[in-house]
Amino acid sequence: MKDWVPLLKELVWPVFWVAVLVCAWGPMRRLLKALEERIASGAEFEAGAKGIRVGAAPKLAEVPSLPAMPRAVAEAKTAGAPKPSDLYLVHTARRDRSLDKGELRYFRLRIYLDADDSARLDQVSDVTYYLHETFAEPVRVVRDRQSAFEIRTVVWGEFNVAALVSFKNGSDTKLERYINL
Repeated sequence: MKDWVPLLKELVWPVFWVAVLVCAWGPMRRLLKALEERIASGAEFEAGAKGIRVGAAPKLAEVPSLPAMPRAVAEAKTAGAPKPSDLYLVHTARRDRSLDKGELRYFRLRIYLDADDSARLDQVSDVTYYLHETFAEPVRVVRDRQSAFEIRTVVWGEFNVAALVSFKNGSDTKLERYINL
């Protein structure tokens, strides 16, 4: 056993560093990929005796706002409509690897209307959804109360959605939600 002690002492640090690398491989790989993407997108990069410095990420191109909505939608009548806190958009996104194309990761998206009091939904006649302009059908009207005025679609990126909620009494209200995946 005495002969093994020096060998074990010599192996402690290499084994320790191998264990650290194995445990940290996933986060390190993500960090390296993020650095690679930032450099590829034009960020400054400097490596020298003082270490490594990566400049700020370049500004993203101006993204157009929500699809142009009719003026009536933007200036929706709110008389008699529920308070915004009583009625809101909800979404769920579920990853579906079978839909992936190249590096694009696709998700099954469900957007629907909800309320603090379900009786509020009975007052709604229809919901017009305004999705991102890149959708084949960016404006969708739903009149099905049973589904909570739900739409389902497939997405690969995050975006803002707007909805014009029309009530049976003739009033309207506009809701917005950021769709994160």
